[in-house]
Order: sequence, then structure tokens, then C-alpha cells
Amino acid sequence: QDLGKSQSGYTATEVHEVENTLSALAVDFGTAFYTGFKDLRVSMSVRNFSREIGYHEEDFPMPLTFSFGMAMDVLSLTKLGEIHKLTLAIDAIHPRDYPERFNLGMEYWVGDLFAIRAGYKTVTDEEGLSAGLGFKKTLGSMDVKIDYSYSDFGLFESVHRTSVGFGF
Repeated sequence: QDLGKSQSGYTATEVHEVENTLSALAVDFGTAFYTGFKDLRVSMSVRNFSREIGYHEEDFPMPLTFSFGMAMDVLSLTKLGEIHKLTLAIDAIHPRDYPERFNLGMEYWVGDLFAIRAGYKTVTDEEGLSAGLGFKKTLGSMDVKIDYSYSDFGLFESVHRTSVGFGF
């Protein structure tokens, strides 16, 4: 039986405040598991895992966050999945210091050339809806990627992002 593949990683960060002389070691770690069922992926991460930081005779916890997510190309279940991809994703986020939230996203690829993306973050003060477009083309031995995204930030100005990537 195929039990899939997994990937994992970690990062250690030293948090240091010079003026108030406090420091702590924080660790982030996570894993992604490829289930073996079509391209269903399940992932989890823990961020800011550390001891409490002492400050003026009081201890304060780091902003620990636990995340769990799933993603899958739902068109892989149909014959359309041979040409198109529609990846749906959901992340459940459980932070220590504010309410739980969910992030939802989708990415639709027309062939291997053009992508349309959309996402929504719940329980945020300003950030919520985002959308984007992507273009990918192979020119000789070089892959070229161009991406654009828009994010609504409510009372603040909207954010527009662009990127250009090259692969050899």
C-alpha cells in the first residue's frame, strides 16, 4: 500500500531585545504529507515554540501558533484534470493570543500556461479577499513566470504585488 511521501523542516530563531535585555530561542517546525490519493496534501506547522520570555520580573509567552491545512487538485478526479488544474486549499490557524481563523484559497490553471487565483482570510481586522493571475512559459531552456496579485486591506490602501521569475 502506498503511504505517500512527506517533507518536513524547522527553523530556530533567537529573539533578542537589547534595550530591555531579554532573549529567547524560538523554534518553527512543520511537515507536509502527500497522501498517495491523487495529489491530496495535508500539512501542519508550529510557529514560535519557546519558553516564556522574562521581562521586569514577569514572564510573557511568545505568540505560539499551530496551523493545519489541506490542498488538492479537485479536477484530478475527472478527465478535465489531464489539461486543467483546480487546486482548493484550506488552512485552520490556532494562535495563542487571538481567535482561530481559516484561510481559503483556490488556483485554476488553464493548461500549464495561465493561472487564476483567489483567497480569503477570515477573522482579520483588515485583510480579507485577495486575487491574482499567473503566466508561465518555457522559452528554450528557460522557464519564465510572471505573477500579479491584489489584496484588499479595508481601511488601508489595497496592496498590488508583481513578480517575475526565471528558471534554468
